[in-house]
Amino acid sequence: MPSSYRPIALENSIAKLMEKLVAERIADAAEAHNLLSWNQMGARKQRSTPTALELLTSCVNTAWKAKPGCVVSMLSLDLGGAFDNVSHERLLHIMRVVGFPPWIIHAINCFLNGRRTRIAFSGFESDWINTSSGTPQGSPLSPILFLFFISELLATFERPEGETMAFGFVDDTNLVTWGTSAQANCRRLESAHSRCIAWAKRHGARFAPDKYQLIHFTRRQRDPNGDLASAVCFNGQEISTETAIRVLGVQVDSKLRWKGHMQQVVQKGNMAFEALSRLTASTWGPSMKRSRLLYTAVVRPAMLYGSQLWGTRDDGTPPAASLIRPLKCLQNRCLRKVTVAYKRPPTAALERESNVPPVDLHMEHKAMKRAVKTAGHPVTMRIKQVVDAVWTSLQGSPDRALARRRRNANPTPRPTTAGEGVRKRALARAEEQAQQQPGEQPAGPLKALDRWMNLEWERRWTRKIGQQKATTWKTAWTLPAHQLYEGLHKHEATALFLLRTEVLGLNAWLASVGVPGVDKRCPHTNSRALYLQRTGLADLHRALSMSVSAHQAAWWLAASGLLGQFSLAQDITQENTSGYGSLTHLDDWTMVHEPG
Repeated sequence: MPSSYRPIALENSIAKLMEKLVAERIADAAEAHNLLSWNQMGARKQRSTPTALELLTSCVNTAWKAKPGCVVSMLSLDLGGAFDNVSHERLLHIMRVVGFPPWIIHAINCFLNGRRTRIAFSGFESDWINTSSGTPQGSPLSPILFLFFISELLATFERPEGETMAFGFVDDTNLVTWGTSAQANCRRLESAHSRCIAWAKRHGARFAPDKYQLIHFTRRQRDPNGDLASAVCFNGQEISTETAIRVLGVQVDSKLRWKGHMQQVVQKGNMAFEALSRLTASTWGPSMKRSRLLYTAVVRPAMLYGSQLWGTRDDGTPPAASLIRPLKCLQNRCLRKVTVAYKRPPTAALERESNVPPVDLHMEHKAMKRAVKTAGHPVTMRIKQVVDAVWTSLQGSPDRALARRRRNANPTPRPTTAGEGVRKRALARAEEQAQQQPGEQPAGPLKALDRWMNLEWERRWTRKIGQQKATTWKTAWTLPAHQLYEGLHKHEATALFLLRTEVLGLNAWLASVGVPGVDKRCPHTNSRALYLQRTGLADLHRALSMSVSAHQAAWWLAASGLLGQFSLAQDITQENTSGYGSLTHLDDWTMVHEPG
């Protein structure tokens, strides 16, 4: 549909550079002087998707703990054509009111007025179109200007009053309310929505009710009266409740079990695995270093998007093993493509050779580092205030709460939220690492968490060694095994991995796994002795743990012909291409046809 298209403005590069400088100055001034509402989580420093999700999940879990059976309802609003419908006059007025100097106002006015655009698509270019409203999508200046344009809307709900609050992420606005009844929540959402409509009329904006989404968060086991089916109505249009909605790229279900989101993560991970499979194989494709980079920089971040929130329990402890199991399977499959391993090597060996930590450990480390980084941020304190307000409102009215405090010197404390629990655990881990290194200069909490993750990974590795005899298990933990593969072609890196894990198609291993008709005695023992003699080393494990001798071993196995999978790649590597030249252009070819 035409309304589904979002044109992106292709501007002059020098103009975009100047706009970027002005945008950064405006954003810095907005943060320094608190010109924007704290509950605007998008396009701002020290705020992100996990920040918005932390606010939502903290409110929901606190409400459930304050009053079992409580219902938290959220209405997600959609602002139609947000950037395209920004009123220039209203935006300039807002910036004057908040106190920007005249030269900034004049610069923004010049940026907005007199603009024109045209559409270029598949070789077609339309006539020039004058744009009297809106900000160009694709300009570095547009996001911060839109935040000021919508600031009054979120300022209306900056404080949680009447069991209602709101948070936004650029043009996405979410109204949240809580109480003992979903029907009462819907009436409060309708009242809050009327204030949003009043704002839209003043600012020349418009909402799109057909794209609204409503969800009731509760863990009630029964609903005999159909209360959880309550809907909101606006001008005769009814918005029915859903069991799960998408919030900032994360599938959020009504019970916060995250099962629906995990299904999407697995589906997305399988697609990424298939794409990775088309790029790399045992004898061709990117090197092991680049294949690992594809996984760590593209595949894994897509899988673990928002895991700082959905990857922790209500109290901030690590999630259940059943939630993490699909992610472990996905990482296992991807690492077998990165290292081009057979099915037999243990997952721990794959992670060690590729220097990719276990996915559950990586998630915990990632969540704790974020918790430490955001510990002193003003938005974290604001989230705490909102959670306190939710707890107080559900514990009883202010007069009753005051009377209870007078009767009881020890009122019921608010339970720890997931974010607060992760921060406590992170600081405890950092303090533990500081105590274990008394003679060293104290490191910051982030570096201490890095050290903790490495030590925890080493503990897991040590427990799995057991009676393992392969070189990968004998290599010192301080040696980064993935660096041994640098500088090798793909088939040579595969050969080295097979040698270090000793899971390869030679007689000894084939006989150990029960392949019929295979004699475990190797007919090529002289080759191993010749290789060790050439390296000057007596221990094969040591030879495979040093870069130069390990490369020699990889070259030897690839060139020996013992494994036929390397024959073609080895021939291509050794092929003399000095006499090759570029292909003759097709237009210069002369076709000679003999008469029939």
